[in-house]
Amino acid sequence: MSERYYIIDSVERTTTSKKSIKFNKFKLFTGEPRYAAMKAMTHVCKQPSNSRGRGACVYVITVAEVRPVMINGKKGLRPVLTSEGAAKKYKYKLRQMVYGKNEQEQIKFPSDNVKFRTHVKITESYGKV
Repeated sequence: MSERYYIIDSVERTTTSKKSIKFNKFKLFTGEPRYAAMKAMTHVCKQPSNSRGRGACVYVITVAEVRPVMINGKKGLRPVLTSEGAAKKYKYKLRQMVYGKNEQEQIKFPSDNVKFRTHVKITESYGKV
């Protein structure tokens, strides 16, 4: 099976803040929709303009499945369509938690131990939209 690609379709705040959310609209994420949404969440939370202060970063993210294509010799993206002709989109509510200095998650690999500062969790799945 070929690899599946996703882009961020929309990002919504869970609060009533009117501040705009900045992200790269053309960044590709791979894997299953939920993993692509988790990668997208990391991308959105890392943007300096989306300051979250201390603690958690919470957004509702919609990812759209796309297919890379060549259009007139240039790279482009085409949406993958459903049988009804609409783009395939998946919506998730995600939360990124920041660990304290002493609470970092540690994973052991054969060559080294790696400490992670953040953890992304899907708090709600809206499925296909």
